Amino acid sequence: EILSGLVGSEMCKETDADQDGLLDTYELETFGTLDHTGTDDTDYDGISNYAEWLAGTAPNDANSRFHLQIHCHEDPATQATHFTLNWPTQDDRTYTVYSSAGALGPQATWTQVDSQNLKNGQTMQCTVACPEGTTLFFRVTIETK
Repeated sequence: EILSGLVGSEMCKETDADQDGLLDTYELETFGTLDHTGTDDTDYDGISNYAEWLAGTAPNDANSRFHLQIHCHEDPATQATHFTLNWPTQDDRTYTVYSSAGALGPQATWTQVDSQNLKNGQTMQCTVACPEGTTLFFRVTIETK
């Protein structure tokens, strides 16, 4: 359940009166109407309006994207390879990082490596060790509270 805060002494629920997968306040603030749905891709960048809301990107700007930075570095003490992933966060979201060693598609086994709930504007950072000779793939899921 998503709550917008207190109005007087009553708690006010956010609504999606047109039941299109986007909160009405978000639709009105972003588009000025309730004519867009969560499954639409208003800016034609391949990401749905709902996914853009979840990631905190602008659904009406194709250049606004969820940007994950990955840096590879070696630990001088152990000479082990590590990847550090980071990205800006949004309020009321839980970010979970998964890795898969060497395979994508239906055969992939995804292992959770980190999960954090950070405040808007904070940068999430996650460091993952990479065993020698292994190719790692990463994915990030974003959930609302």
